[in-house]
Amino acid sequence: MKRLVKVIINKKILKEYLGENEEISKSLSRFIDNSIEARKMITTYKNPCEVSININEDSISIVDNSGGINSNITDEDIFKIGNDNGENISGLGIKKSFFTLANKIEITSNRKECSRKLTLDINSQSEELMSQSETIKYNSYEVDGTKIYISDLNRNIKKRIMKHYLIEKHIINWEEYIVNS
Repeated sequence: MKRLVKVIINKKILKEYLGENEEISKSLSRFIDNSIEARKMITTYKNPCEVSININEDSISIVDNSGGINSNITDEDIFKIGNDNGENISGLGIKKSFFTLANKIEITSNRKECSRKLTLDINSQSEELMSQSETIKYNSYEVDGTKIYISDLNRNIKKRIMKHYLIEKHIINWEEYIVNS
C-alpha cells in the first residue's frame, strides 16, 4: 500500500536560501508595497495609505492603515511560501524580506470582522517552520490596519542598522504614489 509522506524542509535551509544580502530599504519596501496593495481600494486623496516604520538596533516595526488583513486570506496563506495562480508565482517577497532581516515576526491585524495575531519564529523548537495564530478582539479605538513587529534581527542587519539606519521614526506618506498610479 502506498502512502503520502510530507517532505520537511529544514527551516534553517529555507532561511539560508531565501534570505539575501540586500539593502535594508529593499527588504522594507516589500512590506510597504504590501500595505499599498492592501489599501488600494479605499485610498483617496484625503485619506491616503500611511506606513510608519520604526527602526532600532533590536527590532523593526511597520504600522499601516491598510484596513488589516482581509478575512478571505487564511492564516495558512499568510506565511505560505509561493502561491501559483497559473500565471505567475507570488508570495515570496515578504517571506524573503523576513528571512533577510530577522528570525521572528509578529503580525497583528486590526479589522472589524477578522482581527488576529500571527507569529513566526525561526528559533522555535520545531525543525519544521511553524506559525502560530490567534483571534484577537477588534480595537475600535485604533485604525483598521496591520502592525508588523520584526525582532531577533540577524547579526549583519543589526550591524548595518547601528552603522547607517538608526532612525527614531520614519513616516512614509504614499499619497502622491497612489493618486498618480
